[in-house]
Amino acid sequence: MITGGSGFLGRNLANSLKDESDVFLLSRNQKYLAEAANILGPNVKVYPGDVSNFNSINEAVLSIRPEIIVHGAATKFVGMAEQFPSECVDINVLGSKNVAMAAKFNGVSTVIGISTDKATSPIANIYGASKAIMERLFSNLDTNSDTKFVVVRYGNVAWSTGSVFPLWEEMSNTTKSVSTTGPNLSRFFFSIDEAVGLVRFAIENQEELRGKVLSLPMKGVEMSRVLDVWADVFKVNWVAGKPRPGDRDLEFLISESEFDRTKVWDGGSQTHFVLDLKNFKVGVGDLNTSYSSRSAPQLTDDEIRSLITSRTHI
Repeated sequence: MITGGSGFLGRNLANSLKDESDVFLLSRNQKYLAEAANILGPNVKVYPGDVSNFNSINEAVLSIRPEIIVHGAATKFVGMAEQFPSECVDINVLGSKNVAMAAKFNGVSTVIGISTDKATSPIANIYGASKAIMERLFSNLDTNSDTKFVVVRYGNVAWSTGSVFPLWEEMSNTTKSVSTTGPNLSRFFFSIDEAVGLVRFAIENQEELRGKVLSLPMKGVEMSRVLDVWADVFKVNWVAGKPRPGDRDLEFLISESEFDRTKVWDGGSQTHFVLDLKNFKVGVGDLNTSYSSRSAPQLTDDEIRSLITSRTHI
């Protein structure tokens, strides 16, 4: 069962899993649920539900009886969360608690929580704070629990709902000019295929990863470079607008307070970061510094162009 299942990650994850599992998409957006059902076919079923309402999510879990819940439902618009913090807390904090409690009460085997680099310190916005609470909630609930909890943390997924690419595309098609709130900001970007692959890796290695935060050493990039490539692809100009409340200059996948608790795991074909939030001992990790979008290897222009032009998502 995938909460927030009508969203970008939910649909693409369902498409990846549908030939090997029965997949249920749960969302309060019934219009997008119906569209997802039409696109994804009979192996993917839909179920209307609202994670901020415990009775709603508990009824869904009782009815579906999932073995695994991927908790992707969230308010993720940084600016809107700053303007309407109660809505963000209701969905991202209370909703996460409701999913976790329904899973534990009904014997769900595993819950995979989807988090963000904005949950790392120093936290700059309500959205990041709400996801940091979810990370710690899931990590602590895994202790002495029959239900396993794993958190997946990553940066911006190209073309996802709430990301800059759909917004820039609309600007490019209507005004032939892109306005940006932060050309000098640094961010992590990766593809939807990589995002789906990371969730699948968490599912496949849930026993080893239970109670921990899983991430990847993703590549960073200055937004001005992304804008330059975008302008070349779409044949438009870009201009700097006003800064957005809640934005910080750079992002951290592993923060200054976490690197000495983070293990490097060469699982599968990629290197992964595995963070134990419950382990407060210093010097037990494999990193010697934080992992930021400026200190990380940087995306090349060709890699940026590939992220912009590769739109094979559901």
